[in-house]
Amino acid sequence: MKEYLLLMRGGDARMAEATEEESAKHMERWGAYMGKIASSGNLLGGMPLMQDGRLMTARGVQNGTVPSKSDEMIGGWLHFKANDYDHAVDLAKDCPLFEYDGNIEIREVMPMEM
Repeated sequence: MKEYLLLMRGGDARMAEATEEESAKHMERWGAYMGKIASSGNLLGGMPLMQDGRLMTARGVQNGTVPSKSDEMIGGWLHFKANDYDHAVDLAKDCPLFEYDGNIEIREVMPMEM
């Protein structure tokens, strides 16, 4: 199996407008989704990210994150095992992020000898 990193973007503005009850139900769906992926043996890790960050270049460090053309920042990540891109897409398709118009960038992790 190959490894894939799923970068999750967007949905934050609509999620911020959700009621407490809507947020709780949404988090229940996240728990069920993550549980399903974990029980299949495909989940390697993942976490939400704080909105604040630091951008580091050879010239130094500045407060903030990489500017995005669509004002969507990476809000979290998942690390999956999958047979191929089609399998990774299949694992990601039920992600609750889509309920709030977020998107997921799926990238294969390049194996490296260490």
